[in-house]
Amino acid sequence: MLHEPLHFRFPRSVNIQWHSENAAPREPTSNEGLSWHLRHAVHCNCCHLPGEVARELGRRQIFAYVSDPK
Repeated sequence: MLHEPLHFRFPRSVNIQWHSENAAPREPTSNEGLSWHLRHAVHCNCCHLPGEVARELGRRQIFAYVSDPK
């Protein structure tokens, strides 16, 4: 686990292939929803984490760092 808040260092863009292969769960458990949002943040940069998700990740002390893979 990395100990930095999640943030991006590259312009917003949609990873269409990732989205087509990874639909968000319809009625996820808390863990399923958090897992999907973390994977989404790593593989796609189309939007910020929802506030509720970011707060829950912080409450659980789950942090990640995403940067442009050059």
